Amino acid sequence: MNHPTLWKHPVACIALAAASALAVSAAWASGASLSGPSIAAASSLVPLTAKSLPASSAVTVAVAGPSGREAHYSHVSSAEGSLAVNVKVSESGNYKVRVLDSAGRELASTMFIAQ
Repeated sequence: MNHPTLWKHPVACIALAAASALAVSAAWASGASLSGPSIAAASSLVPLTAKSLPASSAVTVAVAGPSGREAHYSHVSSAEGSLAVNVKVSESGNYKVRVLDSAGRELASTMFIAQ
C-alpha cells in the first residue's frame, strides 16, 4: 500500500505549519507576568505585581502554600492591565501563586520560598 507522505504535499505542510504557529502564539498571546521576591520572611506580606493582564478584568489570585492547600482571592485588574497584591505568608516553605482569568485559565504564575 502506498501512503503519501506529508512533506510531498506542500499545501498540507503549510497548513500544518500555520496551525502550529497559531497554537504557539495563542499560548503566549496574553504575555502576562507575575513577579515578586524569590525569598520572603515567614509570617510576612509578600508584594507581587502582575502585568499585561486583560484590562479591567476579573481575575483570581490562587495561593498554594507548603501544606498544599490553595486559597483563592478575587480581584479586578487595572485599566492598564496590572495588579498589585500582598500575599500573607503564614508558614515556612514553598509557595506558588497563580493569576487566573474568569474561566479559571492560568494567565501568569510565580513561586517563592518563605523562610
